[in-house]
Amino acid sequence: GIIMSDTTKEKFNPRKYLAQYTKEHYDRITITAPKGKKADVMEKAKDKGLSASQYILMALDYFERNS
Repeated sequence: GIIMSDTTKEKFNPRKYLAQYTKEHYDRITITAPKGKKADVMEKAKDKGLSASQYILMALDYFERNS
């Protein structure tokens, strides 16, 4: 392989790696809701030990199965 000197080798950046991984493996969905709704979702998600994203995705899955 190619041997790179410390001056040319880019240092591993975990934040950059995670951002790139997320971009390649996930879709981003942006929603607009009435004031206060975000706090409601965050609180309900926290009560169930979930992130807001997990909570919303579970609600969407439930809606799809029951409609």
